[in-house]
Amino acid sequence: MTDLRYLIPRRIPQRLEMVPGVGGEELQVLAAAALLSVLWAVAAWWRQVPMLGMLLPGVLLCGAAFFLVRPLADGSNLWTLALSIHHYLTCPRRHLYAWDREDY
Repeated sequence: MTDLRYLIPRRIPQRLEMVPGVGGEELQVLAAAALLSVLWAVAAWWRQVPMLGMLLPGVLLCGAAFFLVRPLADGSNLWTLALSIHHYLTCPRRHLYAWDREDY
């Protein structure tokens, strides 16, 4: 029996990635989420909210922003998938049936 080895190529990225799976778009969204988190923390500090109330929403916001724009295996992301589902659910669908046909 021969020992055959198959070469399976690695995933070749189609865009510049700083870290595997994280490119410029993800970093921009993370920077915007971090800025919103800092603004939330400053507003919470000004209103004398406890430390957990200052940091937890910021961490959750940054995590949610990252997972919304991180590419999935097929190249899409959760944000475009959610928009597609919303579009599908809100667009009217017509099912045109001819009820008088005899082949039903």
